[in-house]
Amino acid sequence: MNGVALMVKPQFAKSLMSWKPISNPLLSARFAHKDGHLSVIVAYAPTEPSEHDTKELFYNQLSSVTQPIPPHDTVVILGDFNAVSGTSDNGCKVVGPFGSGVPNDNSDCLISYCGMHGLTIVGSWFQRLDIHRQTCMSHDSSIRKEIDHILTHSRDKTLFKSCRLYWGAEAPANTDQVLLVSELCVEPYRPKKQQVQFRPFDTTRLTQDPIRQRQYNIAVKNKFGPLSSCPDDDVDTSWNSFCTAIKSAATETASAPRRLPINPGCRLGHLLSLISRLRRRGTITKQNRSGYSLLSELKPKQPRNPS
Repeated sequence: MNGVALMVKPQFAKSLMSWKPISNPLLSARFAHKDGHLSVIVAYAPTEPSEHDTKELFYNQLSSVTQPIPPHDTVVILGDFNAVSGTSDNGCKVVGPFGSGVPNDNSDCLISYCGMHGLTIVGSWFQRLDIHRQTCMSHDSSIRKEIDHILTHSRDKTLFKSCRLYWGAEAPANTDQVLLVSELCVEPYRPKKQQVQFRPFDTTRLTQDPIRQRQYNIAVKNKFGPLSSCPDDDVDTSWNSFCTAIKSAATETASAPRRLPINPGCRLGHLLSLISRLRRRGTITKQNRSGYSLLSELKPKQPRNPS
C-alpha cells in the first residue's frame, strides 16, 4: 500500500472547499481563509535511483496540478521530494541563503519545477542547526539529508514564521523520516451562524378546535407514509425522520398566527403596541382600562352620508 494523505485540524475542516486525489503520490485540497484561499498539494517524489521517465511523469503531473491554481491563492506544497536544495540555484531565487546538501538529479528536477512556477523552498530561508534541518537519517546515522520540503510562492514566504524538525513527534514505526513543522500565519474562515427564527405552535387552538385536529391527523399520516422505507437498524436516521415529520405537520396546521408590525410613529399605533404588551403581560386591569376610552377617541370617525 502506498500513497499520500492530508490531516486537517477541526478548525480548518469547515474551511475545506474541495479536495482531489490526483494519483498515488499526489493529492490537492483548497481551503477558504479570512483573506482569500489556500491551495495545498501533498506530493511524494520518486527516489534518486528511479528511472528518468518516472521522474518526468511525476513532475509533469505536479505541474498540471499547479498551473490551474488561481494566481491570488496562497500555495503550499508539502512533499518528500527525495532531493536536497543545494546552496545555489543559479540566480532563480528558488533557494534562500540557508540551503543545504550536494545537488543531484532530483535536485535539478525540483529546482526546475520551482523556477517554472515561481516557487521557493521555505526551509532555505530559515537559519537552523543541522539537527533541526535534516529530515532523513539512516539507522546507523551515516546518511543525513534534508529531502522533505515545503514550497510556496516567493511573494508568500513571509507568511511562514518558522520551519524546523521535531524529533519527539516521530511516529512509532520503523522509519528514517522526521516530522517537519512550519508555522503559517493564516486565519481560517469562520462562516457566520445564521439565526433561525422559530415560529411557535398554537397548541391551545389545536387541542380545542376539532377541525384543526383532523387536519393535523391527516397531515401526520401523509408525512409518515414515506417513512415506511427507512431502515429499522439506523436509529438516528429514523428518529430524525420522525421529528421532521411531526414538526412539518405542526407547521402546516398548528402554527401560531404572525403578528403584523405596528408603526410606532403614530399615536394610535403607539397605544396599540402598548395595549398588546399589557395583554401579553396580563396586567390589563380596571385601573388601566382608560387606554381603551382614549383609543376610541383617536379612531377616525366615519364621514356621514350626505342626505
